[in-house]
Amino acid sequence: MEVRRILESGDRETAIRCLPTIYDALILLNGRDKSDWQNLWSWNPSGRLTQEEFKRLNRGRMVLSNDIGIMTASGVIRYNLNKIED
Repeated sequence: MEVRRILESGDRETAIRCLPTIYDALILLNGRDKSDWQNLWSWNPSGRLTQEEFKRLNRGRMVLSNDIGIMTASGVIRYNLNKIED
């Protein structure tokens, strides 16, 4: 994954800018709409992904998001954004 290489090179800011594209692509492939935010990250049988493909891509999204982290109001980067189950 290109974003993973960017993040590993230490360019966190560029990796952050890539996240919306990754999120939007997964939402589109899964046949969801952002207005249905409660079901956004649930597999949609009517989408273009098998359940296994969705699980793999969604897990990758969560791991990447956790690795990038988010800046809190106090200026600390928090990395535990998504609970990831094996």
